[in-house]
Amino acid sequence: MKFTFEIRPDGQPPFRAVGSSRDISTWEKTTKGASLGKLQEDMSVTALYQIAFHTCRRQGLWAGTLAEFEANCDIDNIDDDDQDDDDPSPSAA
Repeated sequence: MKFTFEIRPDGQPPFRAVGSSRDISTWEKTTKGASLGKLQEDMSVTALYQIAFHTCRRQGLWAGTLAEFEANCDIDNIDDDDQDDDDPSPSAA
């Protein structure tokens, strides 16, 4: 499981960050009532910002707070199914 984010901080070049199960786990532990299952049923921009924040913090791409991240960055969740991946096997029809 992964989330690929394009992060566009104000006044800075955009960058990509790929969140993993570690970031989802951190989000679940620090957000009351959060779970991957609930996120898949009803995805919210707030949850995506939180996961992107944890991803960027873990990877050393953001040193500020969540509030600063939300105030200074636009994010897009890039659908990993639309991206080229390392798996050369064809997808099922």
